[in-house]
Amino acid sequence: MLPPRHLPSTLSLTHLLPLLLLLLLLLLSHAAHANFLDRYSRCKKLWHHLDPRASVIVRIADLAGAWPLEMAPWDFVDYVTRACPSDQRACFRRAMAVPGTIMLADDRAPVRTNVSVTLEGVFDVHRSSLSGGGRDDLVRMLALLLRRLYNPQRTLFAEYESRNPETNKTSVVYRPIYHAPAAIGVGVGFHPWQAKYWLSIQVDGHSSRPAPSGQCRYFKDHALDDYYHDLRTRLSRLRRLGYVKCLWPGDLSEPTLPLDYESPADKIVERDRAELQNRRENPEEQ
Repeated sequence: MLPPRHLPSTLSLTHLLPLLLLLLLLLLSHAAHANFLDRYSRCKKLWHHLDPRASVIVRIADLAGAWPLEMAPWDFVDYVTRACPSDQRACFRRAMAVPGTIMLADDRAPVRTNVSVTLEGVFDVHRSSLSGGGRDDLVRMLALLLRRLYNPQRTLFAEYESRNPETNKTSVVYRPIYHAPAAIGVGVGFHPWQAKYWLSIQVDGHSSRPAPSGQCRYFKDHALDDYYHDLRTRLSRLRRLGYVKCLWPGDLSEPTLPLDYESPADKIVERDRAELQNRRENPEEQ
């Protein structure tokens, strides 16, 4: 009896195996470097949930950053993300100058200056999708994460005078100095077979104040369980935290994003523009 023709031979499988391994390595490499925060060389796995259904990944810098005093970090995330057009699938803004009041040094009053913010996002724009990778979904996930990282007991307050431009009167104002990570991000999809969407933010206030470290350890010891519960109860029961990465553990200063970094978000925007232009020029092909 002749063997069925649709069954591959042992020799062909032997030849295919190296190709399959190469494809898997390419997928893993793409997944590992899809986010600008993954470009920093110093990072480590902080926590991993061995659940194939888990899809949420969190990136947290161990150093705190000089976030603006006018609003809480979880509100600031929503504010700066508005720089991304709501109808675009991706967005990359390197070193945006955002006005803010920050503490430049411990012995000086807060000053009004520009805060440098780098933002990168890749979003699921399909309204019927249940991926959880929409822009608003990721903003909510990141806002919840920053709320869980907030600890009022270790929050300092800055006292300074504020002038009312309408009455020209001054008053004493107290602003909390939030110890939020200098860089933080959330994403959906970290397994090779999952679609990947993310929102990441890095804040640099150019402050000379010593940056408190230990953000990763605080999250793992005091906020991890609550955030894990938040994702399943406040957002979606289908959303599970699966991976937490700590950035710059042990570093004394915030690293700089390499100038040659090419964001996948920019490539997505360019590809979408090219496709839109092609549809306009060749409507008969639609």
